[in-house]
Amino acid sequence: MSSEIATEPGSEPLKNKRWEQFAIAKSKGLNNKEAYKAALPKGVVQSDNSLRVSGSNLFKKPEVKTRVFWLMDKETVKRSRSDATPFTEQELLAICLEVTEALEKAFYAAEKASVPPQSLERLKGVLASHLSRQATLIDQETPVKSDELPADIAAMITRMENLGGCACQH
Repeated sequence: MSSEIATEPGSEPLKNKRWEQFAIAKSKGLNNKEAYKAALPKGVVQSDNSLRVSGSNLFKKPEVKTRVFWLMDKETVKRSRSDATPFTEQELLAICLEVTEALEKAFYAAEKASVPPQSLERLKGVLASHLSRQATLIDQETPVKSDELPADIAAMITRMENLGGCACQH
């Protein structure tokens, strides 16, 4: 039995330093030609056609391609974690309102298109469920009377009532 620990394919740097430099450059979005050029030693000059063909041939090697994709996945995960900016409550509500409008348009278009009643009810249920979840975005510890609600929340409740999908007490 081997004492080596299995590693994820592509997670180990390539043994050939130029191939590794190519893989890193390619994973950062360079095309084959540009990545191959970046991996060349300083002072080495090749024609554009030669760079393109060499880069294409190198990228066809399974170990290089696996390494490039592994680096790209790693970079994507790293970027998504560092670039993630939480939505403010207002931004999230605005997005939800856009989704609501799209769902309402789909519902009314389906009504006009003589969609079967079962499908129409299903769509109404999706819209009502969305509106119910949307209404929970505003964190209220104490019940608020209908006439004290912000206009956008009051509009959501009216939409739910008009669809017949709201069974909550507000």
